[in-house]
This record gives sequence, structure tokens and C-alpha cells, in this order.
Amino acid sequence: MASSVVNEASSTSSIGAAWPPAPAAFERLRGIFNQGIVETAGDCASFADIFQYYCAELAGPTPPTRLSLRLVTYGRQLRLLESLGVTIEAAIPLANTEPEMVLAYAANNLTGREAGEQSLAVHRRLLQTVGEQRLRDTRDKRKLLIEAGFMPGAVERQQETVDCTQLERQFLEMYAIFGYDIHDVRQILTSPTNTIVYAANQDGIVSTAMAERASIPIAGFGTLELAEITEASTRPDYRQRGLYKAVSGLLIEQLLMRQAIDPVHALYGESNLTMPGVIIASYENGRNFSYFDHARFSVQNPNFGILQQNFSIDDGREQRPYNDFAVSYVPLQSEAVTL
Repeated sequence: MASSVVNEASSTSSIGAAWPPAPAAFERLRGIFNQGIVETAGDCASFADIFQYYCAELAGPTPPTRLSLRLVTYGRQLRLLESLGVTIEAAIPLANTEPEMVLAYAANNLTGREAGEQSLAVHRRLLQTVGEQRLRDTRDKRKLLIEAGFMPGAVERQQETVDCTQLERQFLEMYAIFGYDIHDVRQILTSPTNTIVYAANQDGIVSTAMAERASIPIAGFGTLELAEITEASTRPDYRQRGLYKAVSGLLIEQLLMRQAIDPVHALYGESNLTMPGVIIASYENGRNFSYFDHARFSVQNPNFGILQQNFSIDDGREQRPYNDFAVSYVPLQSEAVTL
């Protein structure tokens, strides 16, 4: 295997574009396989060997306790990867490329970091209920915020530098659930790879959502362009008012408007399954859950679409060390462009 390295953009990066896999927060070893497309049966066997090699890295006397890898492959190969001992947790269809190509999640947790069947059964019921009973909400999110008495705002990723002095303290409060300090917040606000939207009123910023953009070279593929919806937060006293749905929906609207001139292969997110309102809002905003694609890809994992005990959010609800997340994505129309 070639010894190429793609480093993470920063300690606050959610995408985590590293290869070889690098230690990350919350006792994780994670990375995106950049050595090639996992296309043939031989490629699958080689990746299975790589997966097992890094699983063995978890067996040491010190953390990490979770391996989280992603790879570019084809939906038709997910079942074969499973049969070779690779746990496939989720897969995101890729637009603007060959049919059936996906970004797959492969993971392994050490004993003691399991999600537990009771929690997983609750998650599956939630996702089934949302998928069966909820409708899409196509209303203008900016208009909804204004009509509710909130002022929409944005910190655009195109700004190479931005004066965030007045915003830092407010965002520090918003991002406290992720364990960020003021230096992390400053890095997030000034990063040109981030697009941040928020809702504010007389109390300041009360809800926010962010998307991180990454360009990742993959051998034999080119540059994988990703946009991850992440770091969403609403003040506790403003929850259950539809703010997350409005703010995250506004963020998606902005990102979709850029597709014609700045397209991505995937626009996706990982939603905290401890908070049903977040799952409902994600679905109503037009995101598809990977959970419902298990039959499409012939995956046997009954919890496909769920990242188990992935990392920790101080949401005031989760009693286990880490949270479980549902992978979802915005269906993108393939454009006649070359990325």
C-alpha cells in the first residue's frame, strides 16, 4: 500500500480527511481511503485486509476504541465487503460521477463501546416512523424565520478572513455542546471551508448550522468533493420551535444554489439519534436516510445507516459515553460537469 497522506484541515474538522487513519477526538481512529476506488473483487479483498489491520490497532492497551473509515466504492460491492468481514455502517450515493458509486462507511468498535440492541431498536423504530409518516417541507426557510421574529445571518466560506470578534462569544455558547474552546470557535468562524448560517433575535444567536467543504484526492477517481452538514446547535430555551429545521433548511438551500457553479459529489449529514426532532427536521428538509438503502445495496447489517457510539454531544439526554448518529444525504442531480 502506498504511503500517501491527506491531512485533516484542522482539529475542528468533522470530515476528517486523513490517510493513513489518524487518531481523532473521542478515542477514534479515522480516515478516508485515498489509495484508489474499491471496484473489483480483488480491491474488496485488499481493503478487507487493510480494515482488519487497523482493527488490530484498536487492540492496544490505550485508546482508540473505535475505527471509522470511509472509502469510494460501488453499491454492488457492499455485500461482498460485508462477507469479507468489513462492517459497513452506511453509504452515501455520489452524484456527478459513474452510476452506483458511493462513499461507504466501514467501522469497528471495541468491546465496551457497543451501542446495545435496546438503543438500536429504539433508533430503528424512530427512523421507520419518520420515513413512513412524515412529509417534506418545501416552505421558504428564510421567510419562516423572519415571520417568527428571527433575523437570518451567515458567515460565508468564501470570506478568507472575517471579523468575528462580536460573534465569537455567542458561538462559543452555541458550540459548547461539542467541547470547543474559544480558539476552536475562532478557527471555525474564519475557515474558508465552512459555511455557517444562524438565527438571531434580541437575545443574540439562538440557533445555527454549518457545512464543511472538503476536496479529497482519490487515486483513480480524481478529487472527491464533499459538503457535510455539521455542528448544528440551538439554545435549550429555544428548542422545539422549529428553529433547527429552518436554519438547517436555509443552509441546504444556500448549498444547493451553488451546485451549478461549485458542485459537490455528496451533501450529507450525521444526525444525533437521541434527539428525534433533529431526525424529523432532517427528513422534512429533503434528506434521505441511508437506513432505507439497505435493500438497495443488499446489505445484511440490520443497523445499516447508523453510526454506533461515534462521538459525544452534551445534549442533556444521552446517558451512554457516546452518541449514535443517522447518516442522511440530500439527493443531488448529476450535472453535466467534470469535477
